Amino acid sequence: LIDAIRMVAADATAVQHDAAQLADKLALAARSPDDSNADARETAAFLQWAGNGGFEVFGYGYYRVVPGVRALQREAGSRIGVLRDPTHPVYDTCLARIPEDSETLIARASGLSVVKADALSTLHRDQQLDFIGVRALNATGVVVGEHCFVGLFTRAATSTPLAQLPFARGRIKQVLLLAGVRQEGFRAEKFLEILESLPRTEVLEGDLQWLANVCNTVVALYKQPRARVFARPDVYGRHLNVLVYMPRERYSASLATTLAQGLRGLSGASDVVVQTLVSDGPLARLYLIARDARANLDLEVQIRQPLLAVVDGWHVAFEALVDATDDAGMRTAVRKVAVDLPADYVTSNAPQAVYRDLTMLLANPDRARVRVRIDIGMRGVVTVRLLSSDHAPSLSQTLPALHNAGIAIDREQTYVIDGADGQRFFVTCLTVDAVSAAKLAQQPVAEVGQILFEALLNDEAEDGRMNALVIEAGLHPKQVQVIRAYASYWRQAGCRFSLRYMADSLKKQPQHVRSLIEGFTTRFDPAASADQHAAASDMLTKLSGNLEDVNHADTEDILRSIAALMLATLRTSYFQSAQQGDTIIFKFDSSALMLLPQPRPYREIFVFSRRFEGVHLRGGPVARGGLRWSDRMEDYRTEVLGLVKAQMVKNAVIVPAGAKGGFVCKMVPKDAARDVIAAEGEAVYRLFIAGLLDITDNRVRGDIVAPRETVCLDDADPYLVVAADKGTATFSDIANGIALQRGFWLGDAFASGGSNGYDHKKLGITAKGAWEAVKRHFYEIDHDLGTTPITMVGIGDMSGDVFGNGVLLSRQLKLVAAFDHRHIFIDPTPDVAASFTERQRLFGLPRSSWDDYDKTLISAGGGVWPRSVRSIALPAQARTVLGTDAATVTPEQLLHIILLAPVDLFYNGGIGTYIKASTESHEQVRDRANDTIRVDGNALRCKVVAEGGNLGATQAGRIEFALQGGQIFTDAIDNSAGVDCSDHEVNVKIWLDTEVNAGTLPETERNRLLNDITHEIEALVLRDNALQTHLLVREVQAQGIGAVQDAYAALIARLEAEGLIARELEQLPTEAELARRKADGRCLTAPELAVVIAHVKNRYKRILGMQTLTEKSWARTVLTPYFPAPLVSDRDALAHPLANAILATVLANEAVNRCGPLMLPELAQAHQASETDAVLAWAEAWAALNLAPVFATLDAHALSLPRAVSQTVDQQTRALLKALVDGVLSVG
Repeated sequence: LIDAIRMVAADATAVQHDAAQLADKLALAARSPDDSNADARETAAFLQWAGNGGFEVFGYGYYRVVPGVRALQREAGSRIGVLRDPTHPVYDTCLARIPEDSETLIARASGLSVVKADALSTLHRDQQLDFIGVRALNATGVVVGEHCFVGLFTRAATSTPLAQLPFARGRIKQVLLLAGVRQEGFRAEKFLEILESLPRTEVLEGDLQWLANVCNTVVALYKQPRARVFARPDVYGRHLNVLVYMPRERYSASLATTLAQGLRGLSGASDVVVQTLVSDGPLARLYLIARDARANLDLEVQIRQPLLAVVDGWHVAFEALVDATDDAGMRTAVRKVAVDLPADYVTSNAPQAVYRDLTMLLANPDRARVRVRIDIGMRGVVTVRLLSSDHAPSLSQTLPALHNAGIAIDREQTYVIDGADGQRFFVTCLTVDAVSAAKLAQQPVAEVGQILFEALLNDEAEDGRMNALVIEAGLHPKQVQVIRAYASYWRQAGCRFSLRYMADSLKKQPQHVRSLIEGFTTRFDPAASADQHAAASDMLTKLSGNLEDVNHADTEDILRSIAALMLATLRTSYFQSAQQGDTIIFKFDSSALMLLPQPRPYREIFVFSRRFEGVHLRGGPVARGGLRWSDRMEDYRTEVLGLVKAQMVKNAVIVPAGAKGGFVCKMVPKDAARDVIAAEGEAVYRLFIAGLLDITDNRVRGDIVAPRETVCLDDADPYLVVAADKGTATFSDIANGIALQRGFWLGDAFASGGSNGYDHKKLGITAKGAWEAVKRHFYEIDHDLGTTPITMVGIGDMSGDVFGNGVLLSRQLKLVAAFDHRHIFIDPTPDVAASFTERQRLFGLPRSSWDDYDKTLISAGGGVWPRSVRSIALPAQARTVLGTDAATVTPEQLLHIILLAPVDLFYNGGIGTYIKASTESHEQVRDRANDTIRVDGNALRCKVVAEGGNLGATQAGRIEFALQGGQIFTDAIDNSAGVDCSDHEVNVKIWLDTEVNAGTLPETERNRLLNDITHEIEALVLRDNALQTHLLVREVQAQGIGAVQDAYAALIARLEAEGLIARELEQLPTEAELARRKADGRCLTAPELAVVIAHVKNRYKRILGMQTLTEKSWARTVLTPYFPAPLVSDRDALAHPLANAILATVLANEAVNRCGPLMLPELAQAHQASETDAVLAWAEAWAALNLAPVFATLDAHALSLPRAVSQTVDQQTRALLKALVDGVLSVG
């Protein structure tokens, strides 16, 4: 207060001090070089009147025109009075937005400008300062500047009649002239009366035509009183001046307040000042000044119409709507809320809009849910209205989502409504621009747009550019999800276009996109006829050929590819009413999709939602393989395709063809805690499993039952079996629980393992299978693993299944180095016995790591280091055992060195690809996490590589290592025991469950029997591993024979001609490369032979599976050994539901394992018989002579005989089998 008093006193002193100068300035400005100009004369007269008591001058400043500069320049030293002090808290800013620029000043019609300044006076009256601007001319009449005065008009300004007030009187004449009114007469008097009633500022400043319109209208209102609103911005665009006329009886103080508050909201003003005039006449008038109003307002739509609606009986119309409400409860609720509606809400919105807002808010049972309505108002104004409780939606999320959908927002206004019982509601009005309004005004765009926006705001739909198809093509959001899903799948399949580019391209072709959706929905509509389904397929086919009007190659490619995907779709969940959320599922005939990279699976299921997505690829009608939780968001299908390719080779030993699935979680929060990530992974796994089953056939009492509300364009396809994999090792019970809950025919055979299955880690079955390969490798290089220690490096840790079990399978291991994703372990000269015991301890320690290793047991120069350290100093002992001279290394460098260590065995029990060929780039490997540590196959210094983990090496890397003499098979050979064990488990469960379902075997007895035959299952599985590795080394040894080389070249050519292999894809040598190798005395390596032999077995499985094998006389003899002895002691193996398929698998494997892949085709050709006949001849001889026990005895001693003796036995047994098959073919 004291500071304010001091400021007023100082201002008064300044004005008194400069009073004479201020008066002189007014007199100076009144002198005009052109007395003949009427405007100049009026200006001079006005300034003389002002100087004679009409205006109290508080301050002065001069602004000059500088040639070439738009802004007027304040002349230094010209400011006097209260404007003298540039630091004054009030007056320094009062001219902030006046005077105008030089161009406007020069073009101004009048030399005089009278407006309100931007500050309140500190002297005399607490009112807004008045500003008088006088254009300054030089002697030749050129504008050179402006005299600026601030002060207050005295009472003379209002008491002097306008007709006598200089400057004003001239403006009155012009108003009458513009209105077409004679200067004298009744109408002129009415005009003058109206102008006299206006604030002087309006008469002195207002646009003349605007004043004429006001007078004309108000004159008419005297005869027929009604509400009218006039609005204009002041000449400097700072404020908005509004006149509101209404019938006098309609005026009230509350209405004035409502209008003022409403205007503030409508204009975005910082403040609104109201002056009221209620005379004895029929009209009342309000004068409102909205300070700092927004620029570029549509005065008609944004100001005049809303204010007029309030004055014109807004509440009457609203009450009528409420009274017409049928629901009494709703009627009461609306009235309670309407008691205290915000004034700006009322003035800015029609009563119909507010009524709909309130009823939607009050009818919303979920207070957390945001409701959305699109209103199409007068003159094409469209608003998107967001209705919420407790809090308004975040505009930082809302506006980008609307933008992605193709909607641009011009302005936003949020109203807060306080309801009864402390409730609070929010109405956010988003006014769209003209282009967006035109789109939303079309049918059915507003309807589907409303659905989309509400889903987006409630986190029920995916944001993204593809949503523009709702606005551009009028698609329902569910239909857009179809397009988005197909585009996403195509991206995973290798499409070169980004999803954003595809979305932007498609929205430009709304008609074609609508045709795609029409074809898709008709083709899969369960209510449509077969003819309609066929017509829809034809429509999609024709669409691909009728894209001439597109005129853009990329867009044509996108449309044609989506059509191809739709045509390759066999089933979809789109019409399933039970399908929840935005999940959509497609089943593809992948073999028919030319846009897919090789290899193309037999069938594929794609599950898509904004929360997750995943694929399940199958190599045949009966196929199985694991489901993994992938972290490769951009190319998880590529990852799964690589896995299923290996699985196809691996599954040569089991009944099903290869299969593999993978999913990614798309909504895991960044930096989420481990338990949060784990919970999301499990939840998504459940959804993925459910999605796979949603479009899969079931068996019920022997009959095939197709999914409900699903058009199936393929044959019956009920065989769906999954397994654990990376990230899903503990999920088998979850999958089986879902299968049992849904009554899926496989029950808990759906996912191997689980509570009533075989725990692979507990059995150590995968590691034991890999160890069969290790034993075979070392046997072939004359190293006795039972008595002679070996040095090894490894990838993994003791808590893992494959690594932990693997390094406990021999007491002769010297593990000199190992690493996982956390630590690096080095033990240069380990004590064999002590280190084995310590590894055993760690294996039994839950969630152990290498850091838990007893450091006192580590030999000199060794240790355990976190992979996060900056550098590691390598002691001499470590350098020696690892074969490096590097004394200080980074963790990545050390891992690279470990992979190249000169040891006996490199055992991979981890995840990742660590070996490539020197001809391959790291980018080709597509495992970026290990790019810095990966090594080339020809740089490896170990003797043997064992792949307990999948994809540890590229096929080219394996071949490169093998070509330089290294011992290696493939991951499909080394770790096939896991899938083999699962297949035995599934087949046993399928058989026993037929008895459980028939009521002849209690489920508890089934579970006991499964447990009792564990060791028999294990023995059967490891037998397969032993036979496969035995076969491979013998085939490798035979590669030095020219005839064998030629036969393999012919075999590969035949498989290629039949379309069973692609050399480039399988990394098999070309005919030219085979010829070069033959010249060098080499042919195929073990990794290459593994691929060829697997394809031969798969080929035999397929062609034999088409035969009715179970009716053969020898069928029981050949099939029975596949099962554990306790199981078939009182059961007939031929009674198994899959007996024929199992028998085909047994025959393919046994025949090839015993005879090799070349003998039977050679015999078939010699006898002009089919290869099927040759295999059946082998089976007949095998059963007739009961050779299984004989060969079992030989197998048991295969690794205990001297290697030369073993090779001789193999040669003689093959000769025996060849003679037997030859004899059978000769007879029959």
